[in-house]
Amino acid sequence: MRNISKRWNEMAQLSIPTDEQIKEAGEILHDALYNGIDDHITVDWIREEFFNKYFPNVEFMMAAVTGDDELDDEKLPGKIVELRGVELFEGTPGKALRNRILDMMYESGDTNEIRHIYQVTVSKEIGDSLKAKTKECVGKWLESLKETGWRPGGPFAQRFVDILRMDPIFAGTPGNSKPGRELELPPKSELGSLTNFQENMKDQVIAILNKTAGTNRAILTLPTGAGKTRTAVDGIIDFLNKTDEKKKILWIAHSEELCEQAVQCFKQVWTNKGEREITIYRIWGTHNIPHSGETGIIVAGIDKLRSQLKRDENILESIADNLAGIFIDEAHGSTASEYVNVLNGLKMTPIPDKRIENESENDSIPLIGLTATPERNKDGETEKLWMMYNKERIFPRGKKFPAKYWEDLLDMRNHLIDKKFLSYPVFHEITLKKVVKIPKADENKFRKSNYRWDILTKHKERNDKIVKKIRELVGEGRKILYFGSSVAQASALSRILSNEYKINSVAITESTRNSARRKYIQIFNENNKKIQVICNYNVLVAGFDAPKVDTIVIARPTNKVSYQQMVGRGLRGPRFNGTPKCLIVTVKENMELDGVRKTFGSDWYKKDIMNDLGDTRKRPIYRKRRDH
Repeated sequence: MRNISKRWNEMAQLSIPTDEQIKEAGEILHDALYNGIDDHITVDWIREEFFNKYFPNVEFMMAAVTGDDELDDEKLPGKIVELRGVELFEGTPGKALRNRILDMMYESGDTNEIRHIYQVTVSKEIGDSLKAKTKECVGKWLESLKETGWRPGGPFAQRFVDILRMDPIFAGTPGNSKPGRELELPPKSELGSLTNFQENMKDQVIAILNKTAGTNRAILTLPTGAGKTRTAVDGIIDFLNKTDEKKKILWIAHSEELCEQAVQCFKQVWTNKGEREITIYRIWGTHNIPHSGETGIIVAGIDKLRSQLKRDENILESIADNLAGIFIDEAHGSTASEYVNVLNGLKMTPIPDKRIENESENDSIPLIGLTATPERNKDGETEKLWMMYNKERIFPRGKKFPAKYWEDLLDMRNHLIDKKFLSYPVFHEITLKKVVKIPKADENKFRKSNYRWDILTKHKERNDKIVKKIRELVGEGRKILYFGSSVAQASALSRILSNEYKINSVAITESTRNSARRKYIQIFNENNKKIQVICNYNVLVAGFDAPKVDTIVIARPTNKVSYQQMVGRGLRGPRFNGTPKCLIVTVKENMELDGVRKTFGSDWYKKDIMNDLGDTRKRPIYRKRRDH
């Protein structure tokens, strides 16, 4: 058995396999899956149980590059490696592939390989049971291994990849140890100051935190890229510096990425401005809800709070004790049932109605939401959001901030572009001839904006034009963030760009480990060409921080709110270390729904983002109450 630890540690840090590593791994996977006897069964398995099950229409998309309808049977294993990269054996698709390989080992009588993997993974002692090689004994090892979890960079991953003689990089990118539940912060370090408009809003945050029930709610609105989180965090820390040490703050976000982003912002600002030691609690994943005696800043995932509340309807009472304020990130979604249930669990009135006497026990706790997109798609939802926050907004106001520049979010965005805080969006469309017909059975899902767009993965004209445009943009030296029509389409496009056109591209999906995401984004942000394109479907709509991205490609039909959020990923301006302009490339979709043709292009979306050039009519993003 060769010593793999040193080589694995050196290679795994690279994160992205080279062309040679992918080619070699494809050949090894071919030999592991094909035995020359019943390969037709394996081919059927790859097509039906791997590609079609986990990556619908991707085989067609990859084959179409060379003008074919399907991939050559012999090339299928290599295409799996191209598609999955270092995540080859991760997630549900990776488990299916691992188990297929283990079954092939067992059927071919490779008991030593199974024993060696089992030994390092499950049993560290080589007892009599491990020395035995009976079919029954090996079968037990096999079943145990098939249910063993895959931890990238862990013992099972290393040994499995080593047994196959694959490059160690395919054992996966190791993560740092999971962030601890608590993070103790010392006071004072250096940090850049807020802008004048952020200072103005920070003071309003502090004022809300000091108000009483009925006046202690508001929604903080700033265009994406203008510093909502930093502004709110500064206000929280100035407030905590002057209040009882037993007080605590609850910050709620809808994803682990946004939660950790908030933790890092609190860490950065507190170590600059904090006047005492304080503890931040990470409450997501496996971390427990703080008890009433644990004080400080609680950053919690909404899913964690919701799941805990289902198990114990009184569990949030420990948080409510001495709670000085609640902040909800991406608050445009805060009228959803999970947030309403959490506020009820905190004994607060989720959506106050002054016409009804409905004050709850803890309505004295301030509630502040943060969003760049406060208007909702459905009728009545914007009014409900408006009511939830007492019909009060936090935005720059006062003598130094004339209403004509700051009150309306559209005017505010244009003013911040003029002052170079935000990037100027330039819109371009990719036009298509083909009309995509939505199946009758899927019309309801389409109307509810939860339609799976796997059908677009097979749209050759569309894929060809997207690739052509991206190649053009990369030739101009651009840094591109791509939003695909599905997870499978985004992953496949990334591989096509890398393997067929030698464009350095990675895909980030829900299954991409946080350590790998951070690594990819770090490399993408560097001033080099190691990663020129990041492809994703939905995970980078919020919480993605890459100031130097200068091109957004939106290749998925969506609603106007999500479109604004995607565009916002590229709108950090020069005064915030971003770019003067950002190119927004939108695929203009032609859909037929119930016999009626609809077109979704940038013209349909952008009227809610900014005025068209030469058009002086108001197109407000957030209107005054009388407009609702």
